[in-house]
Amino acid sequence: METYPNFCALDLLYIEDNPSDQRLLQEILGDCTDVHFTIRYASSLQEAEVLFLTREPDIVLSDLNLTDYRGKETVDKVATLFRNRPVILLTESRNMEITRYASSLGIQDFLVKEEDFEKTKMLRAILMAKIRYDTEYKKLLEINEELSRSLIELKESQLLIRNQVNHFSHKVRGPICTIEGLLNLLDDVPSDVSREQVYVHLRSAFCDLKNQVDTTVDKLEGKIHLTEPDKNHQFVRMNQY
Repeated sequence: METYPNFCALDLLYIEDNPSDQRLLQEILGDCTDVHFTIRYASSLQEAEVLFLTREPDIVLSDLNLTDYRGKETVDKVATLFRNRPVILLTESRNMEITRYASSLGIQDFLVKEEDFEKTKMLRAILMAKIRYDTEYKKLLEINEELSRSLIELKESQLLIRNQVNHFSHKVRGPICTIEGLLNLLDDVPSDVSREQVYVHLRSAFCDLKNQVDTTVDKLEGKIHLTEPDKNHQFVRMNQY
């Protein structure tokens, strides 16, 4: 006997304008002993949007051709309306172009009614879509958390660097002003001041300025190296939800 993941109950929104297909899905899932399904029906995407806003389902099944949307228009609409829920699209025939397009927008599965509308295939497709979505969504949350931590660290580094720059600016302004004054003084040395005295003060101010610049630059370079991202780290590319 085939076993399935331990989902006790799933809330399913089925968008289908054919009453016979609605009844068929109810017959297929109604007697499942592995999972209890609560199925809500909508005959159009407009009606489905209202039901979705009333209570978000665990999974969405939608026919590809409806009264208000058809083909790629349906794919675009369901991908937008239900981007934070796993979606399975149903159609009368297999179309690889539509299938690839739907997958690129994050649609979990694409089933053909005549081939896949039976209990085992339908139940497996629904449960696997839910598992894949939950797994990918968990990865997305982990990436968002990592990005948030990186952003916090970046802001802290920026604040530290800004404080060090302010400190550096304060420290070097004194020696710069001293050097500027001594250079002006050299243009017209007073009789009571020798050029040697001016040179000694100028050299001292220059050394002080150089030390401040070297020390601060070393600190800034150290912080920049510490905040560089790990080149071996790879982010997982996710579909849009």
